Amino acid sequence: KDAQLLLRNERLDAAANRAYYVIFHSAQAALETTKVCATEVALRGSEQFGIRFVKEGPIESRFAKILRDASELRIDSN
Repeated sequence: KDAQLLLRNERLDAAANRAYYVIFHSAQAALETTKVCATEVALRGSEQFGIRFVKEGPIESRFAKILRDASELRIDSN
C-alpha cells in the first residue's frame, strides 16, 4: 500500500525502493529456510536465490529476473 501511495503521488524513486525491499525480504526469508548464513544472504542474496531456488529448485527464472531488475531500479533511483 505504501508503494501504491508513493506512485499516486509521483514519488517514483521512493516507490521503487519500497517495492525492491518487499521482493528482497521475501527472497531473504526463502534463503533462510535453506540454512544459508545471514552474511551470505546479505552479501549475495539475489545470486544465492537464483542458485538455490531457480537453478536447483522449484522457482521459475522470471522471479530471479524480477529480483535483479528491482535491485537495479532501486540503485538507479538513488
